[in-house]
Amino acid sequence: MERLNTVPFLLENIELKVIVRKNPVFEATVGIQLKEKVKYRFLRYLLFERVDEGVLILNLLSRELLFLSNNEIVTLNEINMLDCNLETYLIENWFLVPQDFNEYILYNQFFELYRNISKKPLNKYTIITTTDCNARCFYCYQYGVTKFNMDDSVSNAVADYIIRKYRGDKIHISWFGGEPLFNALPIDIISNKLLKANVSFNSSMISNGYLFNHETIKQAVDIWKLRKVQITLDGTEKIYNRCKAYIYEDQNPYDRVISNIQELTDNGIDVALRLNVGLHNVEDLTKLSGILATKFKGNRKIHIYAHLLFENVGIKPRMNTEEERKFLYDALYRIEELIDNNGLFKVAPLTNEYKLNACMADDYSSLVITPSGNFAKCENIVDINDLGSVFEDSINYKEIEMISERVIFSLCENCSILPHCINLKTCPTQKVECHCREQQYRINKIKRRMIKTYEIFLKPQHFTENF
Repeated sequence: MERLNTVPFLLENIELKVIVRKNPVFEATVGIQLKEKVKYRFLRYLLFERVDEGVLILNLLSRELLFLSNNEIVTLNEINMLDCNLETYLIENWFLVPQDFNEYILYNQFFELYRNISKKPLNKYTIITTTDCNARCFYCYQYGVTKFNMDDSVSNAVADYIIRKYRGDKIHISWFGGEPLFNALPIDIISNKLLKANVSFNSSMISNGYLFNHETIKQAVDIWKLRKVQITLDGTEKIYNRCKAYIYEDQNPYDRVISNIQELTDNGIDVALRLNVGLHNVEDLTKLSGILATKFKGNRKIHIYAHLLFENVGIKPRMNTEEERKFLYDALYRIEELIDNNGLFKVAPLTNEYKLNACMADDYSSLVITPSGNFAKCENIVDINDLGSVFEDSINYKEIEMISERVIFSLCENCSILPHCINLKTCPTQKVECHCREQQYRINKIKRRMIKTYEIFLKPQHFTENF
């Protein structure tokens, strides 16, 4: 990863530092804001975060991150008392705007421009080897999907399609299911064929981790070019085994998966452990976090994060009450803090790049290939058959545009993090509008990245060591 473009910046009599420069496209197209004799207010798309030495200010419209020393903080509460030099800087760089300014309009205009000039060629493929699975999780959002496998002829056609579209840049493949290893032969066929055609690629996988073994892991490293695996854990032994409900008579799948996680990292594969948080396992996940911290402490190939289960999906879909949501989000914070205290929670520093996509569905450089060889734009919507297939070269971009349509919820227009948050109308997991607890959780995630970026600015050697 490249070093951040950090610049100490001293205004006369003021300690102001630009930690992340504004996005160059924003700077070139929007430019500076001219100072007028009007009343100013802070831009809506700002986040403030206190640190020991001062305050961090992130402008999500321009992507610029500033640091102001403690001496300057008091003046932020009274805009009309700002030092003239500081006020001019904040106006010219869109931290302050006129009282009647509509930043929502500017953001939407700039976003469309930036998105159009930032389109990349097709270089990411999510390949679903099967919609079947060896587990029977009660919360599975794919409940009810027809079960079928990718066969040899489709596997060869998939490889041929990728080879035809290859333009020399490295491509990334994500193996997905169901459980992708429940039908692993397509992974072998496609990977071997790409290697023989000198296609540069690497891959990742979303798996429950059960079907890995010594031979599979060696194959994953040498042939599949597997670099990362995401594995879900639902709790300690008893809770995990009950939630996963594997189809085998294995007495302890939990031990097997934990052992596989260790062997994956021993072979240089990064493992992201996703802790699915629900009303059924909150207290148990606290225990699990402690167990994982003891077992994997110091293992740089392990990253652990928590995620709330989707609402209104699975075998018994239901919506949480506000009281239950409060309970779950409070638990989520506790679990993340515990993981972080043990050094297994990784926070990425901020860059001046914009979030352009909600996910693969509205990413034109990404394509999902189903077991039948049909194209999809989302790994969770595999039953739309009119986007195209590997047996032809055309893609129905009109349909893709419909899938990519964004939705603005009631909280969005006045939300401080709108430029960093994208929701899609057709998303099958977006079963409920964004609510205040989810909004605050997303804000807190960005603030963690602000602090991480500031720490890197203070100690650049820390950046080199950990990234």
